[in-house]
Amino acid sequence: MGVKAIVSCLNHHGFRNASGNPFYTSAVHAILTRCTDSDVHYYNCRDGRTRRERPKTEWVAIPVPEIIPAKEFNLVQDRLRSRRPSVTPPRITNSEVLLTGLLRCESCGGNMMLRTGTGKSGGRYRYYACASYQIKGDSACHRPVAVPESELDQLVVRALADQLLTPDRLTILLREAIRHRRAIASGNAAQRSALRNDLKSIETQIDRLLTAVAEGAIPDASALRRKMADLNGRRDECLNLLSAIDNDLPELRQSLSKQQAASIAKNLKQRLLEAPHALQKRYVHGLVSEIIVDRERAVISGPREAVAAAVSAPDKLGGVLGSVREWRTRQDSNL
Repeated sequence: MGVKAIVSCLNHHGFRNASGNPFYTSAVHAILTRCTDSDVHYYNCRDGRTRRERPKTEWVAIPVPEIIPAKEFNLVQDRLRSRRPSVTPPRITNSEVLLTGLLRCESCGGNMMLRTGTGKSGGRYRYYACASYQIKGDSACHRPVAVPESELDQLVVRALADQLLTPDRLTILLREAIRHRRAIASGNAAQRSALRNDLKSIETQIDRLLTAVAEGAIPDASALRRKMADLNGRRDECLNLLSAIDNDLPELRQSLSKQQAASIAKNLKQRLLEAPHALQKRYVHGLVSEIIVDRERAVISGPREAVAAAVSAPDKLGGVLGSVREWRTRQDSNL
């Protein structure tokens, strides 16, 4: 999810920041890029008089407890940098085309783009084609590649599902999930204890405030209402966070038989193949960095951390209509 999608999700589910206000893209971006959540906090970043940012050489680094592992934090920074408009155009990041920004023509090494056309029956067809050939002609690419969009989309999604969602890999993923769950549970225990201490402190303040009201020690009703609203909001936030922690850890199987692994892998694979287009795109772009396409095969590659995959289609990917008889240049299908 991008920053805007995260903001939409948080606000849609009713989450609010510490001040009780909705989230904004600037705040979420600051959270994602704040190294204090990793392992270091910088002090003396701004001039106390002018409020201008000081040179980084003058910043003072203070080690702090790690909330987000450094590896995950750096991965997020890399993802944010790759999505900057100056690096990747928004039309690629936000495009609904499944493989946009990933495809390269094997012949010339250039990017591939989506092309559309209209056949004799009036229906439209879509295909991925070599962008260099489309823009510059055969001088830029001597053996241009063009593949039907739906066919290549299905091949890539199915190949990733076949390579990753296998019974053998599922047992490995389960072991990793159990280990990850134990680490989360350990962290959640500390967070749960801190939240309960905060909740106890807030309830103590509410009790003291009510006692002061009963004794007539607070004459300003408006100040009382503001204070009580703030305390009630903080209490509700603590209760919501405690509830979220308790609901975040579903029970996991401790082991899988061969039959169970095969059944679950088959079910997961089917769900992925039938998933909404947006979910499939997240899956593909999360695992794949590049797809080299020629007329007979597609080679999929990605970072090691994302479990790189390579696949060759056994048959040709299929041709694209080069011409359709009885097309007309002014009326009917091309109008």
